[in-house]
Amino acid sequence: MQKVRSETEGVGTPFKDARDGILVIDDEPVLRTTFKHMLEEEGYRVWVAQNGREGLELFRKNRPEIVITDMVMPILDGFAMIDRLRRECPGLPIIAMSAFLEPAKMEKSLDSGAFCYLTKPVEMPVLFELIRAILVPQADLDGDGREVESL
Repeated sequence: MQKVRSETEGVGTPFKDARDGILVIDDEPVLRTTFKHMLEEEGYRVWVAQNGREGLELFRKNRPEIVITDMVMPILDGFAMIDRLRRECPGLPIIAMSAFLEPAKMEKSLDSGAFCYLTKPVEMPVLFELIRAILVPQADLDGDGREVESL
């Protein structure tokens, strides 16, 4: 089933599925804009927030399938954000990212409940593949881990 975006979302562009929404939380405006544009080009619904507090509000309102959050930002950092999301939605896939490649922060984000940790600048093909792997239900994979097309 495909859902067509409303006028405010861009007329005529199909989503991959009505449930494929992604929330991007980052304090860098250029990164938010880039992620939103590129993920929408891939067919996902995307919401962006400039800090953790705004991100929590958008999460509660829209219930995205995946959250991508920066770890270092004002007004509720990524660690606190992951902690709150884990309490509200324990199984939610959360992708942590940061420009800092510090093993302690990477480990802390994973211990907090992040699905994985990406270092900025994020390579978009890697992110797309990661998102696809998260969203493809295991029932849609064959024994080799490849996506099975339905007829």
